[in-house]
Amino acid sequence: MPNETAWGWQGRHYAEEPNRAAGGWPGTRRPPAGPTPAEKRWAELLEQATPGAKDQVTRAFKQWNNILRDYLRTETALRLTVGDDAQAVPVRIVDGMPLPFADAIRQFEDLEWLLLNRPLVEAAAKGAGFLEKSHGRALDLLASQGHNVTDAATAAQVAGVKSLAEDLLKVLDKAGAVQQIAGINEDVLGAYFFRVPEIRLYWIVIGSPTKPATTTGSGRWTWCCAPANARTDA
Repeated sequence: MPNETAWGWQGRHYAEEPNRAAGGWPGTRRPPAGPTPAEKRWAELLEQATPGAKDQVTRAFKQWNNILRDYLRTETALRLTVGDDAQAVPVRIVDGMPLPFADAIRQFEDLEWLLLNRPLVEAAAKGAGFLEKSHGRALDLLASQGHNVTDAATAAQVAGVKSLAEDLLKVLDKAGAVQQIAGINEDVLGAYFFRVPEIRLYWIVIGSPTKPATTTGSGRWTWCCAPANARTDA
């Protein structure tokens, strides 16, 4: 019986043969004419939600590529050589998405804008909740500093913002977007296409935010849709 969880199983998106007749690439099942409209829309919304996402991924790649390669060679003594022949394996940052990821998000069309900005909506709900509870003190403080609070939002209006944000989060929870993406059991941040051979890094997937980082304090986003044991071989 074939082991469908094995790294090199033929059903994996990175194990496909290059479609040379059609000029295609493995893992795409389409000619390399560029990302699909859905992928372009996700990339555009990602750049709006996290400006400079592609540049950040590119900088990290350039900074760590040779360092990590040298480390792996030292630790594993891995050499892609057969006799006197050596096999070069280039690493590329690519547009578009791997098939498993694209298939997972296809069912969430029209929710991309909300999914990619979920951290902001969560912050809005928490912030509005805080202001609702502290509304009186907030107005007193502003008035004491000389601010005109006549046109300030009422407690009911602030509560409405909180309710709106919470309802939007419920929509995402009901859709199960995070769970669907976390359930992908393949390399989607990057993968080694061993039949090409080539390592592809998907900046759109790597750069997709879901909640704020809690360890660095830098305010940068971290990818939290992948489970703790998710494979990120590339």
